[in-house]
Amino acid sequence: MATSNGELVRAWFDEIWNAGDIDAADRLLAPDGVLHETAVGGDGIQRLADFKAMARAFRRTFPDIRFQVEQTVEDGEHAVARVTATGTHSGPGLGAPTGHPFRITGIVMIRLQGDRTVEGWSSFDLLALYEQLGMVERPKMTS
Repeated sequence: MATSNGELVRAWFDEIWNAGDIDAADRLLAPDGVLHETAVGGDGIQRLADFKAMARAFRRTFPDIRFQVEQTVEDGEHAVARVTATGTHSGPGLGAPTGHPFRITGIVMIRLQGDRTVEGWSSFDLLALYEQLGMVERPKMTS
């Protein structure tokens, strides 16, 4: 089992996302834990069951999704990670699969109690994702 907060962040991405073991969230997220996710829309607040449903949908849309934790910073009961996500839009979700690969970055912060996340925040560059999938075009800056 992970021993530092930084290792717990890495375990979240390695086990749930990279290994595809969505049920690992049952032991990594406290039963009353709250996640604030930019990717889900609405108020962005998720509990365990909502997170697991969203993670399964993302893995269907991007079956080869991988998260690389580039760096972690720990401060008491908090840990922050700079993360890179890669994958291919080859499944249903976000419209018809485009077959386009993507590479985006994000920042994740978690608050832990013991070996479980009790609150988490994430912000990923979704505009870059949509651009790389050919869904939107970023306006050009003019002088």
